[in-house]
Amino acid sequence: AWLSDSTTDAVNRLSNPSGLPYELVSGATIADNVDDLIDGEVPAFINVDAFGTTQKRGNRVFTGTGTDGMRAGPWCDDWTSGAKSANGRLGVMDDRTAAKFWTSRGPSSCGSGWRLYCFQQDF
Repeated sequence: AWLSDSTTDAVNRLSNPSGLPYELVSGATIADNVDDLIDGEVPAFINVDAFGTTQKRGNRVFTGTGTDGMRAGPWCDDWTSGAKSANGRLGVMDDRTAAKFWTSRGPSSCGSGWRLYCFQQDF
């Protein structure tokens, strides 16, 4: 998952040894490699689920991650809390104001039940 916590950066979870681009299940390329993923611009909105179903506009995603792929709290008590009083950093699947907001838009209540981004790694 594209998820940071207080000790782990999301970007370090990805290695992409195959060298293949990151694509949506629909086939749209979102990044050619890990560096491209964190360059501040994603050419396609990450707005489909694992089954290829387009998600509603403005859907939020917990990431705990800044635009550079590094940890950027809060992290819902390292993702152990679903309390409404705790917060976690989120991104927005299809934020049209800035491409970088796919991973880092601001905090939200941990009780919100937002989604996660998952990236397949081919080894």
